[in-house]
Amino acid sequence: MKKISVFLLATVFAVGSVLANETEPKTINNAAISAEMTKLLKTPEFDLNEDVRTLVKFTLNDENEIVVLSIDSKDQRVRSYIKSSLNYKKLDTKVNKEDLPEFKLPVTIKKSK
Repeated sequence: MKKISVFLLATVFAVGSVLANETEPKTINNAAISAEMTKLLKTPEFDLNEDVRTLVKFTLNDENEIVVLSIDSKDQRVRSYIKSSLNYKKLDTKVNKEDLPEFKLPVTIKKSK
């Protein structure tokens, strides 16, 4: 009986740790969404001395609009530009939000020529 309870306890811990690791947001790999967001992120109206790479975390609301959650950039101009370009813009591509409630999109803004 003691062996069965130890086995059950080990199984509960194993299942719990697997489920806990599954809560990480997945990286977006849908080309259609990426292409739509690229169109929304046109050339910024400010000058950059170097390329800026950042990661944008976002979700979609019930109207299929982008809701920016965070932007991994220290440059306030870049954060403001991305938020104003993407926040609450409607996507044509339909996404099953239950499968992937939070998205990550790598963004590169090229330096000014």
